[in-house]
Amino acid sequence: MKMTKLVSMSTIATTVLSGLVLAASPVQAATWTARKPAEIQITRGQKVYTIHWGDTLWAISQ
Repeated sequence: MKMTKLVSMSTIATTVLSGLVLAASPVQAATWTARKPAEIQITRGQKVYTIHWGDTLWAISQ
């Protein structure tokens, strides 16, 4: 019985995740541009940063 419940939960989770992936609106690579480090304003000691469209981990780390 526990195995059946585990399989059912896995099936539900997979279905939900698949729906989320398919529902996401596609983005064309031609419309996306990376922001430059100079465009990302982070002050020394800042603890929280909200990621914006075009941010890359490299630019944020700079």
